[in-house]
Amino acid sequence: MIYFDYNATAPLVEEAKQAWNKAYEESWVNPGSPHQASVEVRAKFERCRERVAELLMCAPEELVFLSGATEVCNAWMRSFAKSGEKKILVSKQEHAAMHESAQEYLGDRVVWFSPVAENLIEVLSEKLHADPEIGAISMMAANNETGMVFPWQEVAILCRERGIPFYCDTCQWIGKQPLAGLEELDFFCTSAHKFGAPKGVGLMKVSGRFGTTKSFVGGSQEHSLRAGTQDYANVAALSAALEVAISRTTTENINTRLKWRDEFVEKLSQRLPQAVVHGRGKACLWNTVFVALPGRQKAIDWVDALWKEGFAVGFGSACSTAKNKTSRVLEDLGVDPEIASRSIRISAGWDRSKFDWEALLEVILKIHQKFSEDQTDSLTEVVSID
Repeated sequence: MIYFDYNATAPLVEEAKQAWNKAYEESWVNPGSPHQASVEVRAKFERCRERVAELLMCAPEELVFLSGATEVCNAWMRSFAKSGEKKILVSKQEHAAMHESAQEYLGDRVVWFSPVAENLIEVLSEKLHADPEIGAISMMAANNETGMVFPWQEVAILCRERGIPFYCDTCQWIGKQPLAGLEELDFFCTSAHKFGAPKGVGLMKVSGRFGTTKSFVGGSQEHSLRAGTQDYANVAALSAALEVAISRTTTENINTRLKWRDEFVEKLSQRLPQAVVHGRGKACLWNTVFVALPGRQKAIDWVDALWKEGFAVGFGSACSTAKNKTSRVLEDLGVDPEIASRSIRISAGWDRSKFDWEALLEVILKIHQKFSEDQTDSLTEVVSID
């Protein structure tokens, strides 16, 4: 299998696997117990926190480990809802975890905006000026479906100037892009399985400038912000995977892979002119192509056909695929529903090569040819004349 579904999840990197195994073999006790073995594990856990905080340019006490970004989004929106009666600006292209959390906890206090609007910072400034009841902004750094990159650094500056919180989902950024500007965020989150750690562990930064953000209650773990037994093995694996991922985000690595992606898009568009690449011409992640392929076949037909040829791709957000809903992201981009229904998401990882992209292109062309022939056959009626 040639895997092109990294935005859904990344395979466990060897360093994370080794860290996890070592932790469970040698340090499996509960870090919260009073005996010496637990004291030693607790110390190891905190050293991981210090190293991860160093990598992400924040203070250790600002870092909270939990299950992942879905938990974080719920915690952020629930905490903001309880903090007062203010409204919040939320991007229409947020992951379902943030979109649905905002609706669940804030209802009509949510003011939606498009992150692809022209002169976005001016648009947001005008909205804040026009409505003093708006007290926060939520916008992801990069979209998980299209790979489009949003001006999160500029939004962070705007929110600092206005003295309001900015909630930033960095799941598709951390491990793929340089981290410059991350230190300016009061709130960010990620799920570690996006960059090669196990599923079920993630983190959030809570700066403390805007009060506390609690997830679970029922214990004093994680600065009393997230109750529950601390999982040293998962955090050790997270730390190891993050080291590897960040070491890969060099300018040379990114530019090389962006070139491979752009060459794929260009050749695909030349060979299949009716293909629609969503977000084409916009700044995008080096690893992601969200494309509507020509023909009558739906996205699931393409996914199945590519799987039979040895390629794994997705369509839309992995968390929403099972619901079989039209992508909200494509709705915000004004994409016709019929075109949206033919859209597949291709997302590469660091171990995908130029040859993998080229092989994928050839298989897509092969499948398109077969689909076209099948369609022609189905429209051809043979009449027998006696």
